[in-house]
Amino acid sequence: MTSIFVGFGAQAQKTISTKEDARLALAKGFVSFRNSLRPPFKETKDLKGFKTTVCGPWTPTMPFEGDNLLNAAYESLRKGTSDEELIKTYAGKEMAAALMYVQKVQKDNPKSDGSELFGGTTGNFNPYAARLQADSPCRWYQLICWLKQIFGEAGAEIIITQALEAIRLGLR
Repeated sequence: MTSIFVGFGAQAQKTISTKEDARLALAKGFVSFRNSLRPPFKETKDLKGFKTTVCGPWTPTMPFEGDNLLNAAYESLRKGTSDEELIKTYAGKEMAAALMYVQKVQKDNPKSDGSELFGGTTGNFNPYAARLQADSPCRWYQLICWLKQIFGEAGAEIIITQALEAIRLGLR
């Protein structure tokens, strides 16, 4: 795999050239995504209630990739897995599949906001997202936004491309 240099804001340059680099980038993105869902997790008693709270009417039309990512987020919250432990151990499978789905949707519809991953349509109101928006630069379902917050605009694009390529090549 070709080495890619990515700037992490004020941090030093980082090379994304191995399956571990790709996994680590996906893990950091997953941690941000998962943490954005901590409030609805605390409000619900089970996985079904959690999904209904965050997705509302979108739940029945949610694709497999979004469902799996929400399942992974819920399980890590249920188990109380720390951010550090997730960064060390999260394989990246659900996040990579979700990013591939979002990437395809955005290729077909450049104005997509990413809500399609969880059964929504761009512009379709999500009550939970509206509640969280004041506290966060990203809506809970905007995976690419979370990566941009962590790695910067250019860094996120490189990481997404490189991580997805690593997954496609089976380098996880």
